Amino acid sequence: MTIKDRLLAEIRRTPGADDDELARRLGVSRQQVNQRARRLVDEGLITRTEKRKIQNFPT
Repeated sequence: MTIKDRLLAEIRRTPGADDDELARRLGVSRQQVNQRARRLVDEGLITRTEKRKIQNFPT
């Protein structure tokens, strides 16, 4: 399973999780999460909101 696949699964499991939390859960850097999350947004699979931290939600 790729980081992107694992990230999407984790976002579906915990909607609203921020990049730091997702990176910790997946054992990867926050930068890796951010890059892959932007790709998931481009593919229409998630949305991201920014309040204090960027939060990720499945679509």
